[in-house]
Amino acid sequence: MSRSLEYYHKRVSAPYAFQVQIDADYVDADCFSRPNRPIIVHARTFLSQLVWHRPACGRLLKCFIDP
Repeated sequence: MSRSLEYYHKRVSAPYAFQVQIDADYVDADCFSRPNRPIIVHARTFLSQLVWHRPACGRLLKCFIDP
């Protein structure tokens, strides 16, 4: 876990903080089930759940994927 991520997570009091890694294994788990603590998550796991859990983020991703 990045010390910088932990530091800024505490400073801004964000409900979620993710360290997204491309080379980690996919995990079938809910990235958003544990708020208030930073976690390390596989990029595919994170992106697959971002659209389902955060509609506003899904709209933002759609702008990048399908302009």
